[in-house]
Amino acid sequence: MIWKLARIGTLLTAFTIFLTACKEEPQEKNNAALYEKFTAYINGEFWTEQGGRFNCFPIQTTYVKSPGSYGDNPGGFLRVKGKDCLTSNVMSLILDSVYEKGVYLFKSDDTSSYFFDRESRNLDTMEVFPTEHYSYHAVSGQLIIKEFRTTYYDTTSPPQYAQNRPGWIEGTFEMVMVNDISKSPPGTIQDTLHIRDGNFAAIL
Repeated sequence: MIWKLARIGTLLTAFTIFLTACKEEPQEKNNAALYEKFTAYINGEFWTEQGGRFNCFPIQTTYVKSPGSYGDNPGGFLRVKGKDCLTSNVMSLILDSVYEKGVYLFKSDDTSSYFFDRESRNLDTMEVFPTEHYSYHAVSGQLIIKEFRTTYYDTTSPPQYAQNRPGWIEGTFEMVMVNDISKSPPGTIQDTLHIRDGNFAAIL
């Protein structure tokens, strides 16, 4: 008799676990982990965003579809920024008229995208060069967006799981960047950074 009760108890436990798994499965599928990254090679040296300091956000994104809704932003304004929180070096990809996946060019007449070498600036304790000397701006190159999904309201999930879902952007990039030496001492040679094999993936 005791053996039969124990067996019934085991079966009931297994059945309860099965029902719980079936109930949680839709929720788990709708909360798949999104792994952000921002990496590149700068003049052949690997560079990546990384945390490590309080209140420092290694990856930040901004996307505004309508013009004028984010200050004086143009339509399809996109910014993807990676930061090395240990050195405070920052690389920011900035474009406009972005509405879908595709190839977007960094043009010489739009130097919005930049890399700021804060680490070298901090080492210049005598302030031999102005801040602009450590700021590099893209003058050519391209960004390829492979995945592009803006924030949306999920209506395909069961009603109890329907909610706003974050957007997602993913792609690659390469650039040629030069520093701003307009305020540097006369005769200063302009530095060039070659950005290769850039990769990014971020919540939008």
